[in-house]
Amino acid sequence: AIERYHAPDCLPPDAGARAQLLHACGPLCPLEEEPAALRYMAWRGFSTDESQKLLRAAGLRFGKEFGRRDAQGEKAAFPGRPAVVFPLRDAVGELVAAQGRFLETSSRRFQTEGPRRAGLFQTPGAMEALERGEPVAIVEAPIDALSLALGGLPAFATCGLDGLPEWLESQAYNRTFLLAQDNDSDATGKAAGDRGAESIAAVLSRLGGTCRRFRPVAYKDW
Repeated sequence: AIERYHAPDCLPPDAGARAQLLHACGPLCPLEEEPAALRYMAWRGFSTDESQKLLRAAGLRFGKEFGRRDAQGEKAAFPGRPAVVFPLRDAVGELVAAQGRFLETSSRRFQTEGPRRAGLFQTPGAMEALERGEPVAIVEAPIDALSLALGGLPAFATCGLDGLPEWLESQAYNRTFLLAQDNDSDATGKAAGDRGAESIAAVLSRLGGTCRRFRPVAYKDW
């Protein structure tokens, strides 16, 4: 049942957006109830008891029909695909969107449902660290955020190259952000992660935040 994913008071307040998001996510359950989801996360480096405890605390779930769509006009219905689902929440913890990382990656690797820029994937304690004025990391992917959190660094994931919710921008003054976007290049040879970091830094610095670029060494991401 969807209630096992989050409490009813953590849903988008708009009834239409709420219904659309829940339908697109499909039925969800804890990761430990789906061996394929646990194998996927172990393959991504989360196999220890400590890391699996972090996954539970961060609200990850398994969705067997993530991204499903009803038929609309000439568009056929889409049944969705099995995925590990990462919640995107706003400043008070309300679920506003979700990103699914598909277990079968023969085509699209991931998909986001709901307004991505309205929220962030948040590791446990990230909002509290931000409010205390402690440094927090901003990364692209939820798995990068979880990797940093295992090392003791609270992190937010934008679930895209750039773009921040207004509520984070409003808290930028006198805060320190470690911009830990990927160490990669796009089709033109430009550093895509650097471009994303520069875009975010331009916004947060203008609002009084301190930004530092923080790259993985010898790897593409965290």
